[in-house]
Amino acid sequence: MLPLEEDLSPNLRSELNAISLLGDAELWEVAQATMAEEQQTLLETLADLKKHRRLTDDEQSTLTHLIGEGQKLMLRKAEAYRLLAHRGHKVFHYTEDDYQEDRASIRRFLMKEAAA
Repeated sequence: MLPLEEDLSPNLRSELNAISLLGDAELWEVAQATMAEEQQTLLETLADLKKHRRLTDDEQSTLTHLIGEGQKLMLRKAEAYRLLAHRGHKVFHYTEDDYQEDRASIRRFLMKEAAA
């Protein structure tokens, strides 16, 4: 058992174990999955709103749920990438364009944080 695995719910632990039964094509789908755009937008909106005022109980409940969903998504993706790498796939194809895009994204984030 992984060091933090005991912290996972039995359902999530079972789901992560089941990922190992997937074929490579299915693992790539899991690895490249993203949160639905509507959920991502709502998550960002509520997180930003929380910086400016106290959230209502419903808003906080929704934010907590969305954060949990995002964390589960990241765990599933990490497990899929781990399995793909273990199966001999090159899982990261980091190009110069990716590097420049990441630098620009970080720069925008830092500028936004400085302005806040």
